[in-house]
Amino acid sequence: EKWLCPVGEALVYTSPYTRDGSKTIETSPVAVGKNVYFGASDGSLYGVEMATGKVTWQFHAGAPFFNSVAVSGNVLVAGDMGGNVYLFTTGR
Repeated sequence: EKWLCPVGEALVYTSPYTRDGSKTIETSPVAVGKNVYFGASDGSLYGVEMATGKVTWQFHAGAPFFNSVAVSGNVLVAGDMGGNVYLFTTGR
């Protein structure tokens, strides 16, 4: 394990958990430049520096993300469980 990126409490439980509370990432990460992007069950999208594991960007939508982030050029596209679709530019 090179680094660990903790996320917040899940807003929705999608499978049985054997421990109190749940902080889950149920999407596949996508690498863009020096960062990796993913959505989490806590309702946030994260950008994490691959070399260090440092969170460099976070967007809180308020609804869980269960779909992976899509990438096209310098654009990130993500959809949350509330039916919203978000577009972001990576700035590269």
